[in-house]
This record gives sequence, structure tokens and C-alpha cells, in this order.
Amino acid sequence: MTIDDSRGAFDPVQELEQARQIYFKFKEQILRLQEGLGEHPEPAKAVKEITVFGAEYLKALNNLTRQEVDLGKQRNAIRGVLQGGALDLDAARAEILGRIARIRERG
Repeated sequence: MTIDDSRGAFDPVQELEQARQIYFKFKEQILRLQEGLGEHPEPAKAVKEITVFGAEYLKALNNLTRQEVDLGKQRNAIRGVLQGGALDLDAARAEILGRIARIRERG
């Protein structure tokens, strides 16, 4: 299954939500098939359907898990950059003020 983002922009949070929706649709379908297994006129066919949906369910679960991990890594990387001193505004301000002072001295 592909995830369609009609806006054209990549949004990992929206992609994760769509993956969750796909996962839960497969889960609901498997539960419905299991509930009706005893009443199904062709039990062998029902078992095959459950097996097919089970494989798709596992793919959806793996995709969802991978996307959750990836998004978590991205969030941690962003937090690390912001909290790790990569954005040192005081140092940037001091550098700018120092340059302005040197320009004034020259001019």
C-alpha cells in the first residue's frame, strides 16, 4: 500500500498516522474474519483469507514500527541540536556585536 500525500510535501507525522490507520484496518478485518470462521460455509477459504490478511497485518505492523522509530530518531536529533548547544544565541550575539564594533572603529 502506498501513502498518498495530496499536498506534495513530506509530513512524517501525517505519514505515521496513515500507517496507524492502515494497521488498525487490517487488525479489524482479521478479527471479523476470525469471529465468522465457525459460521463460514467454506472454512478452508476463510483460513486462507485470515492467513493473507495476517501477512498484510504483519507488514503494516512492521511499517508502523519502522515509522515510529524513524520519527522518534528525528525528534531526538532535533531536540539534541536545540538543547546540545548547536544554537548558541549568546555566542552569535557576541560575535555580531564584536563585528559591528570593529566596523565602527574602522569607519
